[in-house]
Amino acid sequence: MGEAIKEEEDRYTKILEADKIIGTKETKVLFEEADGVYVNIQGKDKPEKARKLEMKVAVAYDGWVESSKGRYELRNKVVVAGFDKAKDFQKRKEGVIASEYNTGEIELRILNGDGAAWMDKNGIIDEAVHYQLDQFHLQREIIRKIKDKARRKEIQKLLKKKKIDELLRYLIKIYIAEKEEKEKIKLKGLYDYLCGNKEGLLPYTEKGLNIPDPPEGVIYRSLGTLEHHICDIIAQRMKNRKVSWSIKGGENLVKVLTTKINQNLYGTVTKISKIMLPEKYTNEITEVLSAAKAPKKDGKGYEYPANGKTSFAETFTTNGRAAIRNMTKERGFADIAYI
Repeated sequence: MGEAIKEEEDRYTKILEADKIIGTKETKVLFEEADGVYVNIQGKDKPEKARKLEMKVAVAYDGWVESSKGRYELRNKVVVAGFDKAKDFQKRKEGVIASEYNTGEIELRILNGDGAAWMDKNGIIDEAVHYQLDQFHLQREIIRKIKDKARRKEIQKLLKKKKIDELLRYLIKIYIAEKEEKEKIKLKGLYDYLCGNKEGLLPYTEKGLNIPDPPEGVIYRSLGTLEHHICDIIAQRMKNRKVSWSIKGGENLVKVLTTKINQNLYGTVTKISKIMLPEKYTNEITEVLSAAKAPKKDGKGYEYPANGKTSFAETFTTNGRAAIRNMTKERGFADIAYI
């Protein structure tokens, strides 16, 4: 299934390269966030000098909508992830975005990231991209590299006042004054990090960009949701319990996970369900199902419905039963794809 999803993404990339438009959603402003997370790799796929490999993740959306009072959610979200090399991942990301959005209508693209070299910070793919350094990563780097709280406060004050050149000069000044070699190394690291992301140190709202008005019901807010997405999409499933992956297995799983987040997993499964399982697996499934003997009563004695009624329609509801009812709701069992 993961391989089939990846093939579909490859098809989107080729369509985009042929300058064809298939996405139907239209927006003048597209927000993007990109980050990476390292997962354990096993066997022959393990890198020579490490046991982990970076899984690249990107999410794109066209704004926020208020789901309830004081709570907002991303609108028309598209997520893509994989172990691709930098240039290949950028193309894959663009292809997946183009499968949903009419990219010819996009006037402004805002990219939020942690400064990784593989990101499209300089508009390599689209010159309309404007990069900003993720505020969480920026503040974390300042805290990690600056031990003295007074120095931290001064750095944050200069950032707030948009005095970037003065900030860099201040770092040089305290580097020269610093006596401890370990602290000098940290200061040098922070200076290099800020210089490498100089154009992204200010949030997009403070860059003087001509930002088109959002559609009715949509608002534009501060970016910084990707840490949450990485936790939900990858970390909880692929990093806990000391798990490790082959490159193929890890990528197949993340394709399924991102398709689920994109809210089109059912359609994707149905679309590719013509793929047949090898006969040996079909036999195993048949044997397991045939050997199962369901009891007359379940749980605390509630009788489940029989004689053609909807599964668990008139019984005490548990999480498992709710899931089965949702699977079969308004669809016959013959319409459900089993893979």
